[in-house]
Amino acid sequence: MDDIKWFKWLLWGCTQMVCGLLCILCGILLAVWGFFAYSMTLLAIGGIAGLIGLIFLANGFFAWVRPALRENNDNK
Repeated sequence: MDDIKWFKWLLWGCTQMVCGLLCILCGILLAVWGFFAYSMTLLAIGGIAGLIGLIFLANGFFAWVRPALRENNDNK
């Protein structure tokens, strides 16, 4: 596989994982804030942000793994 395609997928994976970690961090902060402020709305928004962050994190991980999987299939 091209080195440029490898770099593109690695950069895309890093971007997705950083966005996912930021979403998870914001979700935790919102959930804690909602818990101490007795606000179910903030608690729910924090939980949803955390789930979105997990999706971004998984997507970034698979963007990292994808070139390796594709290269292994090409060698067979």
